[in-house]
Amino acid sequence: MIPELRSEKWYHRRNLPDVIARQLGEESRMEVTPADRHMNAAAALVWRHSLRGADAVHLATALAVREEMVEETEFYFVSSDLSSNRAAQAEGLAVIDPAA
Repeated sequence: MIPELRSEKWYHRRNLPDVIARQLGEESRMEVTPADRHMNAAAALVWRHSLRGADAVHLATALAVREEMVEETEFYFVSSDLSSNRAAQAEGLAVIDPAA
């Protein structure tokens, strides 16, 4: 454990990058960047359809894949989650629910 984290004042998440930078040196400064190119779309889907994070990433990725496919290609969103399936249908995807 990083020694400074033991002190109460360092438990706040906003202080963590500074603590790590002091331990590793300023050249190791941390940057937070989106992990995936579909994260902005997923965030919008969370708000638009009240989805959970992972479900929104699933749907955002499916929508991006569909955009890259030839129009005549059959494409289905496969999920057993009712909220995800409703959101996918609202976004224009054909849905297959394997549990149905």
